[in-house]
Amino acid sequence: FPHQKISIHDIARFQHDFEQAALKLAEKGKTDNEYLCCAGGCFLNVGLNRVMAESGLYKGIFIPPYTGDMGTALGCALVACNDLGRTPPPREKLRSPFLGDAIDIDQEGIEKLIRQAGDEPLV
Repeated sequence: FPHQKISIHDIARFQHDFEQAALKLAEKGKTDNEYLCCAGGCFLNVGLNRVMAESGLYKGIFIPPYTGDMGTALGCALVACNDLGRTPPPREKLRSPFLGDAIDIDQEGIEKLIRQAGDEPLV
């Protein structure tokens, strides 16, 4: 990929195929439960989340804001809580999008990364 040009059509096709594959997995794994909780880095993809929510496969879909790898420890803690028969904290206390590693970069660093990617900062 490093030296291959990829068109916007290729990217759109990949996104579409990715969404369809995820829908097939959700359909194949469907149980009697009307609700689905999605986690993992794939669900950082807003397009996929929209397609899943609008698919009608489930009455409701919950995608926590800490769905990537940084939420793994929290997921493990919730499983352990369940296995031990304890009540987990209320969901409202788990909705912070700020659960995760701190990222130490200033405005100049962000602009440098944008230029390295071959683009120009807009601000």
